[in-house]
Amino acid sequence: MATAPGATLKRLDAQLRDAKLKNALPRVRAAVGRQTIDVFGYEQGIVLLNDLNYTPRPVFQGYSAYTPRLIAANTAFYSSSRAPAYVLFKYDAIDGRYPTLDDAGVLRELLFNYTPLFEERGYNDERGYTLWQRNDETKPVTPVPFSTQPLLFDEICSVPKDKNIWVELDVPKSFRGRLFGFLYKPPDVEIRVNDTQGRQTRHRLIPSMTSAGFIINPEMETDRNVLQAALGRPESSAVSFLVHVPRELRRFFERRVVCRLAALPELPVEIRDRKARMARYAALFNDDGPSLELTEAFHSTSDVLVNAGPNDLNGFAALQGVELTPSPAGLQIRAEGTDPQVLLPRFTPPKGRTAILRIDLETAIDTGLQLSYVRAGESAPITRFMTRCIKGRTNTIYFELNEAESVGGALQLDPGDYVVTHFEIRSIPAPPGPP
Repeated sequence: MATAPGATLKRLDAQLRDAKLKNALPRVRAAVGRQTIDVFGYEQGIVLLNDLNYTPRPVFQGYSAYTPRLIAANTAFYSSSRAPAYVLFKYDAIDGRYPTLDDAGVLRELLFNYTPLFEERGYNDERGYTLWQRNDETKPVTPVPFSTQPLLFDEICSVPKDKNIWVELDVPKSFRGRLFGFLYKPPDVEIRVNDTQGRQTRHRLIPSMTSAGFIINPEMETDRNVLQAALGRPESSAVSFLVHVPRELRRFFERRVVCRLAALPELPVEIRDRKARMARYAALFNDDGPSLELTEAFHSTSDVLVNAGPNDLNGFAALQGVELTPSPAGLQIRAEGTDPQVLLPRFTPPKGRTAILRIDLETAIDTGLQLSYVRAGESAPITRFMTRCIKGRTNTIYFELNEAESVGGALQLDPGDYVVTHFEIRSIPAPPGPP
């Protein structure tokens, strides 16, 4: 049965109103106004549904910029006076690609010439969009080459972990490979990256994109990793990588990969005022903001009060349900029973200072722990606890205590085996006002 044009138009208008309601980003609209905006990722519809002044780069969906020429066009756009004033960012690599490969030049411009402001989520969105603003003063970002080397497949290439690194990989096909790619599709190429946290990640590489380059340090697997890098505090770094092709498919490639490594500038720590930083972290990371800001506060000071490595953890003591065993790897803790507890080294922050504790802890289980503390002049833990979640791997956890509190309380654990490898306390100025 035919539908009257008027009825169809009403139905489409109703669908559009519903889509705008579900995807409304009122905070973004208020911040951007009529200034230009682009979208990093492939959800361009979000700016249209919010009636923003969409000003896309030449290849507006980054995964479609799969040749050096297309990548260069997008990068040049962001390096020019035509670059958008704002960018709505959602990090979504497709087809298992290495995350920084898509629109690598644009991502580089974002990190160095834009500032992330806040995250906003639409109706029922599990992940939000981060709004970035172009800096008033921008600088050209040019990788500085320092190494060119041939690599065999599966040959490990070391990467300076304390530098920001841009890598270009030429993975030339053999005649057979070019013919195979013309008739069917190119064989898969994989990159395996080892990082400072002992992890190895595996992702697809697109050779036509890798020759134009991408960021390998800092390591950026998730939206959160990108934001932390932009704020000058990357979570992890690559230490090495290799390029892998299954042995039976190597006949489709030349024998060697050409690897070029180049240094990128340091990413500045943008916010040094703690109150402003706490507000920015809350806006960007929501529930994770306080713990991430605490990490930043710890690293922002060099006032070290206690620093105990694996062989110097003598201040810990068993309270109940635990067995402590010193070892070359650290302090081994076996926790059993209903309420295992370990006493931490006793410490009172100096007057007018806040102490931040760092504990590096290894475990094989996903669990949680609590720190109960005593106030200065008291002998029993109060009822307030600081709770942290830990994963079945190496964890670094932080606690903050003000000058009225002392680290004489108990670390309460779930049953299991743990190894404390590092314990450190640093001091920062106490915030103004009552603790």
